[in-house]
Amino acid sequence: MDAISILLVLALLFVILLVLGLPVAFALFLSSLLAALFSGIGPLIIVQQFIVPFTNESLLAIFTFVALGVFMDKIGVAKDLIDFFDDLVGHFHGGLGVTSVITSTFYGTLTGSVTSTVAGIGAITIPEMRKKGYSSSFSTGIIATAGILGSLIPPSIVGIIYGVTTNISIIGVFMATVGPAIIYTILLSFMIILISRRRGYRGREKRVNLSAISKHFLRVFPALMIPLSVLGSIYLGISSPTEAGVVGTVAVLVLGLTYYKSIDLSTLRSAILETSIVTSIVMFLIASSYTLSYILTFTGILKQFTGFLLSVSPNIIIMLLLINMLLLFLGCIMDATPIIILLAPTISITLAQLGMHPLHIAAIFLFNVLVGLITPPVGTALFTACAISGDRVEKVAKDMLPLFICALLTLLLTTYIPKISLYIPQVLGLI
Repeated sequence: MDAISILLVLALLFVILLVLGLPVAFALFLSSLLAALFSGIGPLIIVQQFIVPFTNESLLAIFTFVALGVFMDKIGVAKDLIDFFDDLVGHFHGGLGVTSVITSTFYGTLTGSVTSTVAGIGAITIPEMRKKGYSSSFSTGIIATAGILGSLIPPSIVGIIYGVTTNISIIGVFMATVGPAIIYTILLSFMIILISRRRGYRGREKRVNLSAISKHFLRVFPALMIPLSVLGSIYLGISSPTEAGVVGTVAVLVLGLTYYKSIDLSTLRSAILETSIVTSIVMFLIASSYTLSYILTFTGILKQFTGFLLSVSPNIIIMLLLINMLLLFLGCIMDATPIIILLAPTISITLAQLGMHPLHIAAIFLFNVLVGLITPPVGTALFTACAISGDRVEKVAKDMLPLFICALLTLLLTTYIPKISLYIPQVLGLI
């Protein structure tokens, strides 16, 4: 069979298996295996390709950072973070909404997960916003749109997966997303204040005194030092990402047992089980993607697809717009990890050939797939927030439209102003 026929067979099998209800990882592996048979590749070779990622030491970082995020979530600092930032900005119009955004930004450094951020922050602030008169759908929309900061702020699991998949510096990928995250946080906070002024969502009447602020700061300070230490040790070359993840996890465990006194034997068992399940899912998905990548390379499909992208338009502005539209569309129907695994290598190679820096490409790609988490019908962040509040997705999606526009504006700024994603890596000497 020619390359196009194999691609059609592969795509058709993948869609059929998904419709039948198979998880993405299994659908990807089985469709790759069947497509390999059509293309004349022996099943033994496919099994060998499936095993390849398990010999890659870099992928151990996924396990250690998943563990770090899970254990950090278990020590229960979400309420302390919310209290601290509410002390600082709670007196503004929409103060609790802005607090939710800023807390999500910092909570992302602790967990590296969108779902954990939405669940951890939303469970506390959505009921509180309702009490203060916010509409339920708007409160839910704030948490959903702010939730993607959980994976945009480093260290994040999707950043590690992107770095490993495209074979570029993980710490570089981490730092490239900080600029877009800051821009997004500012735009989202400003929009919440504007809407709150119009709707009359007032903040706290009096400012909190310095004593209360200091008390809450001392409560969260030890937890905030862990991600800073993890990132610092990687940047300074003291440890690899895997080693930094291990040390960070141990430090969180010690904090949970001593300073926060929130981890017991039951919590420990739950954290280990959750880490094992999440890591297994991600690793199976990555292993399945290796079989797909081999088929695409062996049959020449990858080369043809790259050539097609380059032939669409010689104008880099139009090329980037089309790629953004493609990734946003895929984000509506797929989760972030499969999109990264399937398309990141090809798109990063294609755009690099046009002279773009790999870290700029990483920032664009990651922000795209994370925006997909707040778009139905698959949007993980949106559905998690709605599950917490009990609101209908359609109602929340309508009310959060102005907040979603902030995400699209940040995406456009990140795409066409390289300095937003490259400035921090340049300052740190990563470029």
